This record gives sequence, C-alpha cells and structure tokens, in this order.
Amino acid sequence: NYTLQANNNRASQGKYKDVSLEHKTNELYTKLKTYILLFLILSFAKLGIGQYNFTNYRANNTGSDGLEDHRLGDICKDADGKYWFGYYWFPGITIYDGINWETIYELDGVNLGFVHDLLLDSQNNIWIVSLNSINTPGFRILKYDGFTVTDCSPPDLSFYYFGGDLIEDKFQNIWMSGASGIARFDGTDWVEFEHENGVQTEYYPMACDTLGQIWVQRGYSPNDVIMFDGLSWTSFEDEVTDDVRDIHIDHNNVIWVCTTSGVMTYDGVNWSDYPLINESVSGIEHDENGTMYFSDGLYPYDGTNGLYTVTNNVLSSFNTSNSDIISNDIKRIIKVDNEIWLLQSEFDSGFCSYVNGVFTQYISNGLGGRYVHTMYQDYNHGYYFGTNCGASYLNNGIWTTYPDDYGSNALHGGQVYAINQHQPDQVFFQTNFDLNILQNDYWTVDNTLLPDNYNQKNYIIFRDRLNNLWFGSGRGVSMYNGSWKTDHLFPNGYYWTPDGPQQIQHYIHAIDEDPSGIIYVGDLEYGLRIFDGEEWYLNENILNINSIHCDSEENLWLGTKSGLMQIKNTDTTVYTQQDGLLSDTILSVLVDDEKRLWVGTWLGLNMLDSLGIWHSFDTLNDALSGYINDIYQDVYDNVWFCTSNGVVKLTPSVNEGNEIDVVLFPNPCTEKLSFKTNVDNFTLRIFDLLGRQVYDTHHIENYGQFNSQNLQIGSYILRIDKDSKTVSKSFIKIE
Repeated sequence: NYTLQANNNRASQGKYKDVSLEHKTNELYTKLKTYILLFLILSFAKLGIGQYNFTNYRANNTGSDGLEDHRLGDICKDADGKYWFGYYWFPGITIYDGINWETIYELDGVNLGFVHDLLLDSQNNIWIVSLNSINTPGFRILKYDGFTVTDCSPPDLSFYYFGGDLIEDKFQNIWMSGASGIARFDGTDWVEFEHENGVQTEYYPMACDTLGQIWVQRGYSPNDVIMFDGLSWTSFEDEVTDDVRDIHIDHNNVIWVCTTSGVMTYDGVNWSDYPLINESVSGIEHDENGTMYFSDGLYPYDGTNGLYTVTNNVLSSFNTSNSDIISNDIKRIIKVDNEIWLLQSEFDSGFCSYVNGVFTQYISNGLGGRYVHTMYQDYNHGYYFGTNCGASYLNNGIWTTYPDDYGSNALHGGQVYAINQHQPDQVFFQTNFDLNILQNDYWTVDNTLLPDNYNQKNYIIFRDRLNNLWFGSGRGVSMYNGSWKTDHLFPNGYYWTPDGPQQIQHYIHAIDEDPSGIIYVGDLEYGLRIFDGEEWYLNENILNINSIHCDSEENLWLGTKSGLMQIKNTDTTVYTQQDGLLSDTILSVLVDDEKRLWVGTWLGLNMLDSLGIWHSFDTLNDALSGYINDIYQDVYDNVWFCTSNGVVKLTPSVNEGNEIDVVLFPNPCTEKLSFKTNVDNFTLRIFDLLGRQVYDTHHIENYGQFNSQNLQIGSYILRIDKDSKTVSKSFIKIE
C-alpha cells in the first residue's frame, strides 16, 4: 500500500483483424511510451520522489510554523516591527510579523546556535548572544545591521556568558554580564572588569540610568547590587541584604531591585522597602503610563501569584484563576516598545503579552519541543513522544504535554531519551536526570531500577518478548520483570593519558532481541554485546553502534557511525554513502511489515525497497532532511520518524480504485475497539443486530479507536462509507 504511484493507463487489449503498417506503428509507439514511463517510474523511485502521505507534527503556534520551543531566552523587535524570539535549548531564531511565523537557523551565512539574548540598539542594529552548543560555555556576540552579520565576540575573554545579560548604555557602548564577569564594548575594543579581590562570582541582570551609571546584580558570595560610575565600582552589600533577582530603572531614574523578600528602591540618596509587595519577586518592568509590573516567578516555586501591577499606588494581582494570563510562574518580564511580554518559567510552555490590560497568549501546542528523540505507542494506542522539552502524548487528536519540572508530581528532566511500558497503567520515561514513572496520572522517580542505581549515560528502555524491561547506564544493563531487577554490569576499560588511566564510559544507545530470544546490546565504545540468556559475549570489532534492529527474517541490522551493517548467519554486508545512503552516520533502523528497510541518518532519511533501490527523502520533506533519531511502526501500519524538526508520520497509501478494506481488533472487544482501513476521510457508523444505529461520526485518519465501554454485551456491525463504496464488519462486545 506504500508503493509509488503514477498514471500508467494500459493500452487497449482488444483483438485486431489486420496488422497494417499504421497499427504496427501505433503498437511500437505504445510500447515506447510504456518503456519511457517505466524508466521514469524507476528514475523517480531512485530519487525518492513519489506520492508518500507524510504528515508533520511540530511544536507550533497559530501561524504556519509558530514557536519552535517553549523555553525562550529573549525577545526584541526590529526596525520593521517584527518580533524576534531566541531560545535557550533550540538553535535558531523565530521571527513573527504579526501574521506569519518564520524560523531561521543562520543569518547572512552565520550559524545562529542557541540564542540566549537579543538587543535592538539605538542604531537599529540587532545584537545576538549565541551559544555554540548546549553543553559548552563558548559563545559569540553577533551584530546584525539588517544586511550583514559582524562577529563582535571578544578575542580572549576569561569568563563565559551563560545566563548573563546584554544592554546598551547612554554612550552607545554594549555591556555584557556573564557567569564569571562583566565586559564593555565601544565598537572597537572590549574592556573586561576583573573580579573584585579575585573572588569568583556571577553577574546577571544589568541596567543603565540616565547618568550613564551601570547597575548590576552580583550573585553568590555575596548576592547584592553593584554600580559603576565610569571610574570605580560601588557595592551596596550592606543596604541590599536579600538575594537579588532583577534590577530596573524607571522614567524617574529610580532604581528598583527585586529580591527574595520583596522590592527595594533607591532614589540616589536613600534605600527604601517598597511597601506594596513584601514577598519574592523575580522580574520587574514599567510602561509609559507609569504602571509597574512585578512577576511572582520561581522564588519560592508556589505557582500562585502570577503577575502584580501597580497603578496610582493600587495593587492588582493576575493569575490563572482570575485572568487569561498563561501561567502563574513568570520567569522574566520584557518591555518591547510599550508592550509588556511575560516569559514563563522553564517548566511551562509558551509566553504571553499584556497590552492595555488584555493578555494575548502564544503557546507551543502539540509537541513540547521540535527535537524529538523517541516515541512509543501505549496499550491504549495513544502516542508518547520524547522531546528536548519534556514528553508529549497524542490520543484521539488531543495533545497532553508533560514539561520538565521538579515538583512533587511532575516529570524530572527536559531531554526525554526513552519511553516504554511494563503494565497498562505504568509508563517509564528516561530523561537526562532521572528514570520517571507515570502511573495513574501520578509521577514518581525510581533510579534504583537502573544498573547499579547509576543514572548516567542511559538512553534506552527496551521491552523483550517476555515483557521484561531492559535499562542501560554507564555501568551496564539491568532487567526488570515487574517485581525485581537483575543487574548485568560490564567490566570497565581504560585509556592512558599523561595523568594516568582514564575510564571508558559505557554508552548504551541500543538494545534489541532476535526471534530466538538472543539479546543484542550496543555498547558504544566497547562493541556489540550478545546475551544468550546465560552468558555475555563481546564483539569488539563493531564499535560506535547507535541503533540495533532484528527483523523477522533473522537479519541483524546495526546502525553505526561508519555505515549500516547487515549480519545474517556468518555473512556481513556494509552499506555506506557509496551505496546510496545520505550519510555514513546511522541513527535509526527499521524493517517494516512491507519488508522495506528504513534508515535514519544525521543528514536525512533513506529507504531500501524490495527491488534493491535506495530512496532518499531529504528533499521531499524538510523535517526528513535533518537528524532521524528514531523510526517506529505502530499497530495501524503507520511508520513514524522522530526528527530534529518534529515528528513525521507516513500513512499507507490509499488506492481509490480498490475496494474498501477494514480490520477490527481486538475482536471480541471489551472497553475499546481499534480499526484500520485503506481509506481516509470517511463516515463510520455502528449498528446493533436490529439495525439500530448506535454510533455515527466522520473520521479523517485511516485508523482510530472506538470507546465500546457503553455498548451492551452482544454482536454489532461496523460500517464505513466513502463516496459510493461501503464495507461492513461484525464485532462482538463482551464483559
């Protein structure tokens, strides 16, 4: 049902009474057309072009694309009135003109990376603080004048930026604070300000007053406010004794300081406690009308207050119970022109603007994040997705997002690498921090199930045919049968350095089982480990295994960093770019029920069909041109691709020339009846044996699930109608 399609009308096969020259010429012309068409079909197949029904699922907004990630780093507005959104954990910038959304990954040929700060200066240049990657401290400062990007990064900076701030002073100097220092850029040279008395500390929010003085939050040993008057720094450690969260300067040149116990003001002479707010505040701004805005934020994380406003000394509070505010936990308040934008905490999704007392929400709908590591179809045939921003669940067209959080009943960890299930009401999620369990809508953490209780380097949860769960870690693997676990700890290897021996970590990226019950484990830097139920064996000749797949014909497929390896009995075949692969770095492998080999690389998707022809999909669908992290086939024969740009679903092609077919399962059913068919966009009806209609709906997808719990015990008829065609299948409802 997935075959490439072309309009190939066969020539008439009627009998001829004569064999005239005209008839022979027509016959030769018909054959020639057939050969040309066959050549074109094979050519198109080789290029990977065809009628494949791909459906994209992304973290999107109301526009064509929308937000890429809910964890925003900063917002600014350019000279043309377009909004720019940078992300903490997604490489790129999203631009919104009020109608359309567009995400860019490079600017003037420069890769943007992870954008933590954006600034529109007085000359309409946009300044961008870009981190090279998530896990490295290296950063760049880019200036964009509307046409050209200039790298203004300091040539030799002794501190790194992560979590800092970027402002312009009244003299058009650019100031940058970071986790270890402060620096100033005059357009030509950088000046770094050394740590006071050599004490290592951190510097975050900054503000510039009308005199050109720079005010900075100095964090950790001590956490206070410091000010630079152009010659020297002054500390207000004695006046500001509580931990500082934000600094703001209003139109009257009053210094406002948010702390963990309230708000303080400084008029140039005296420090005073602000009487209207006496609890933790994380952000502060004011508009042109003089209204002050305070966010409740994360200190403490109680999620109750949301946003405070003060107008003419009247305090108002906005939260999700009395307004349309998007969240009660606001990480940061940003003023763009005269609009107040509220950025949510890292544990929530989206952001909102507050203009003239009206909240406008912008939410990451659907997937929590576009970078999708893995997916899993649960016992109810719903879909879990593990993303870079938590987990998402899709069931009957309804999305539920589980963001990374650290509450008592929440998912712990943002990067969800593996998902699997042991019992119908128990789902396991492996994140970058913990092994999470979701059971009856309640979250718990249980790292004791991991090998040697060790949580590092765990990227896989595998369920074998006996319903045991296998977990990997930096120590080895463990097997959990629902009652107890068995650790299989692997011996450590070492490499030698001038400082002595260094241990080689175990990276378990892949586990699978062949039809005979043999377990295969990819230990990235050690090789292929094989478990026969009693003994472990190691093949040290196959390294850097990212994925393992055992198909029904006893082929063992290994996706490595140097190509795709096929092993059957003693025969080994290796496929590389020379054979048609887009890359030699293989991230995922699957042989589907149609015997097609799907290969996910870090440069796109390949498929090897039954004719031995390689197909490439890197130009057919933009999501399939990046990392293909996981490939999954569900019970409806849809093939899903987890990519660096969302999830792509490939549905079986529908041939309208054929009769409608439908499969029902389980049959008999109890609470739910699933179905899959070879058509989409149809009417589904259910009748009892007396011909009475008990269910009627219009269905878009070629698969679905019906809640049969309310049906009486007995026999029923399910009927599908599309255009002039109808098919009926019977099923039985039991207790």
